[in-house]
Amino acid sequence: MAFTKEDALSRSAAKPTVVVFDKDWGDVHLRWPTFGEWHGLVVPHRKCTAAKEEASAELIARTLAVCLANPDGSRMLNDREAEKLLERDHLPVMRVYMKCWETVLKFSEDEVEERLGN
Repeated sequence: MAFTKEDALSRSAAKPTVVVFDKDWGDVHLRWPTFGEWHGLVVPHRKCTAAKEEASAELIARTLAVCLANPDGSRMLNDREAEKLLERDHLPVMRVYMKCWETVLKFSEDEVEERLGN
């Protein structure tokens, strides 16, 4: 069956979450962002890379806000709540942030499938 206009204009069905383990937070569900959410994270991250700068704490928190999920795949945090992550211990925040880039924020599904061992 060919991809149609209705397909292009309909909201994508939610994919199952990716569960990663963090030694401090336990099992953490990560959601697959929409294209708009993904692009909104990739562009500022690429600008940091191009400028040879680290991502700001606020950008890291926003990245987690987009990716952290409830088990049903819905966002766990809204953008305002992400600010609370700035008050958390940096180690689990950074470990889970890196897991986001290794899984749900990767560019191609083949890379994701390879990393997840599927």
